[in-house]
Amino acid sequence: MLNKHDRERIFKIVLAFSLVLILFFGFAFASLFGVNPEDILNSGFTSGTPSEFALNNIPPDILQYCKEAQDRFNVSWAILAAICSVESNFQTDLVNPTPVNGEHATGPMQFLPSTFNECVSEYKKETGDTRNFDINSKEDSIFIAGYYLKKLGFDKDPNKALTVYGGGNKTLTVTRFGRTFTGSYSTIIQQIADLFSEQVMPLGSIDYSKYPEIIQREMAIANDLVNKQIPYVYGGGHGQIALGYNPDQNHGLDCSSFVAYIIYHATGDSSWDTTADVQYKKCTPISVDQLQPGDLLFYSSTGSVNNITHVAIYVGGGYMAQEHHKGLPAEYSKLNLNAGWFVAAGRP
Repeated sequence: MLNKHDRERIFKIVLAFSLVLILFFGFAFASLFGVNPEDILNSGFTSGTPSEFALNNIPPDILQYCKEAQDRFNVSWAILAAICSVESNFQTDLVNPTPVNGEHATGPMQFLPSTFNECVSEYKKETGDTRNFDINSKEDSIFIAGYYLKKLGFDKDPNKALTVYGGGNKTLTVTRFGRTFTGSYSTIIQQIADLFSEQVMPLGSIDYSKYPEIIQREMAIANDLVNKQIPYVYGGGHGQIALGYNPDQNHGLDCSSFVAYIIYHATGDSSWDTTADVQYKKCTPISVDQLQPGDLLFYSSTGSVNNITHVAIYVGGGYMAQEHHKGLPAEYSKLNLNAGWFVAAGRP
């Protein structure tokens, strides 16, 4: 028969083993279903409609060349425009006076001549293209920059590709458009790109087969609304979601009816046909590292959960779907966790 001391030892061993199992399966579950913080910036994307800020600040010819490069290489036009802004402030025939390994960065995208020539050579070899490319040409340099970022793996890891393009990960300070940006090269480029277009389209597809069938249905419905570019209309569909409301024909959705439409058509639950603040109260609170597709993201213009003004639905891979608070059509956006705007996450 075990004495008291032996029983205590056995209890401690069992308790320690149980804690190890809990931690192991907890991390496994988080890696399977939760959001990996690295995913927030480590998933390739293209950009959608230019913002008014972009139209007012990007020269029209450069905007067009960036869009053409996106069409060819699946690299965000807004990223390319941001690089052109940071590197040369949209200027041509610019030569950086500071040499790198004996070379001077040149042109609108500030290529080292050896890198530019290597990219041109590889592109010609891959495609059979015989035209000449000029490092000082806006069209040519942006086109080759798109090719270079694709070659660097932008579709898999934009952070890594931009870090290589920018020559490292040191902290920089850049002033453009009357604003000062501080951070790594990759961070600054993505901050400016977000000013040009918050609308993004994730490259590739997320495997939803590991998730419950309800989540798979929700993601399919969200994707359908985004692909149809359902317009934003304040109050659109409210009180009618369960009555056969068709956003294609009946003038769109707003942020909360967008969420309600997705949940109702995936689950049959019409109680989510309400405002964003009530949707917040209906959710089970979760932390950002617990996010999985189908979870809701809540925002406030005052930075307070007592004044919810916007809601979006998380779709995985560091992206969310929403009817935009600025009145744009249904869209995918990079996960926005900016302090003072993002206030909570919840599970319906």
